[in-house]
Amino acid sequence: MSLVVATTLLTIISSQEIVTADDSGWTSVAYSPVEISINQFHSWEFEFINGDGATQPCAQLTINGGMPSHNHGLPTEPAITPATNKGRYVLEGIKFHMPGTWQLVLNCEDNERNKHDFTITFDI
Repeated sequence: MSLVVATTLLTIISSQEIVTADDSGWTSVAYSPVEISINQFHSWEFEFINGDGATQPCAQLTINGGMPSHNHGLPTEPAITPATNKGRYVLEGIKFHMPGTWQLVLNCEDNERNKHDFTITFDI
């Protein structure tokens, strides 16, 4: 498995942590399973950090995804729930049903209604 993060400013990948940044200086940190297996349910965690380095909650958070080259979305409808830490979220019930290039797209609207968009691209 290889991970490639599509982002404008920053890309850091180390074991289970995937960091992406948007144009405003916010970052998204995704904590994925070490092994992403086909046809297995996974749980991921996400947190959002502002330009000052503080973890921030989203007033509204949506996560979409799919296989861009096949023009289809995710095969499941994962649930997003806030974790115990402010600004951290758990995505449960996500599954990838075939090998290839996948994307997860995170859309976080902060309390001031600013939109922060992050795209994570990876191959299984």
